[in-house]
Amino acid sequence: MRAYVQIGLVCWLLGCGRGWAQSPDHSTDVLSETAQLVSDPKLAQLVDALAQHRRVSLTRAGSDDDGGKLKRLLSQLEAASTPAQRATLLRHKSAVVRGYALRYWLTVRDEARESISSLLDDDSEIITLINCKPRTVLMCDFAYQQLAGLSALDASPVPVSIQARLVWVAQHGRNRCQLPALRALATLRHPAVAELALPLLDRTEPSLQLVGLELLSRVPRPQHAARVRALTTAMLPTLRARAAAALHAFPGPDSERLLRTLMEHDPSPEVRALAAQSYAQQTQRDVQWLVAWRQSASPAQRLRVELGLAYDARPDSLELLQSLLTPKLLVSGDFWADSQEIGFVGNGVGAQFVDFLKNLRKKQISTELAKKIDAWFAQRQWRLREPLASITALDRVLTGR
Repeated sequence: MRAYVQIGLVCWLLGCGRGWAQSPDHSTDVLSETAQLVSDPKLAQLVDALAQHRRVSLTRAGSDDDGGKLKRLLSQLEAASTPAQRATLLRHKSAVVRGYALRYWLTVRDEARESISSLLDDDSEIITLINCKPRTVLMCDFAYQQLAGLSALDASPVPVSIQARLVWVAQHGRNRCQLPALRALATLRHPAVAELALPLLDRTEPSLQLVGLELLSRVPRPQHAARVRALTTAMLPTLRARAAAALHAFPGPDSERLLRTLMEHDPSPEVRALAAQSYAQQTQRDVQWLVAWRQSASPAQRLRVELGLAYDARPDSLELLQSLLTPKLLVSGDFWADSQEIGFVGNGVGAQFVDFLKNLRKKQISTELAKKIDAWFAQRQWRLREPLASITALDRVLTGR
């Protein structure tokens, strides 16, 4: 399912189906023409030239056939304006100009971040372009992406006022901006996520229930465990599988017994695999039983056990994982790529597994394992430089890509 089809459906139901407040009158969110924002004629001409672009290029070089015109235009506009003047372009009538102001002129200063508050409820569409690949995004989604990127780059938290704005948008904002706001709150592990996502479990549309399960697992509440467990009996295997996956966040005897039953008896291989990943993270799991089960499991199910141990990262989990790495490399081939998600999507410990690999690399290990670990860290360093890693990781889960 394409992301924006799902987002549109979820947002419509969040806004209309649960009796929550409808989108308020946004007439106070005034967007202005260039002449109302810029008094300098030269600067106004440059802004109008920028407004003629149909897409927001995520690199200053522009598209291959741009001939460097975009780069020159952005440089000229920056030379002719002050940071305060560029900040006013966040209120420009052109969505493209607002997009460029977000991409290139939003700064790490708190006052600049506050200025994007209204854009978190802006459902205008823009087309972004990177590597000649266009992608249509909502302005509210793009605004949070840029804000999250700044926070990641300077290791500062997203301002509390912005978080409060996201909560408001998720409940009362424009329909198409509600799920992007909820997604943003999930990456922040905001406590409001549980209350906002729980109603999705009551929907009859599986796509909405899937989103609800994933978001609830990000900010788990013990009182929601029974609701999650109930969906492991759903008719749709994908829904049972996602419920089984979410139970990693709801440990306890009831979840442990249920997960073992799913691992042994559910007719769906996907359900059995994700149940195994969650069972490996349960507080009182039977490690010996898990090892025996893994030996007779399918490759996909064995991979899920390995990932569950890595996410869990308790000493006995890492000891068991190490036995699959040395002296002979026994983990699944996809383990290295899939374990890259640890620490990015909010459903794993992260640091313990990273330290485990660092310490393992210092030991006397096989050349093959050393190369695998080195490649893993090289890929992780690249991802750490990508400020939107936590958002894109969550997107892959929510959209099934």
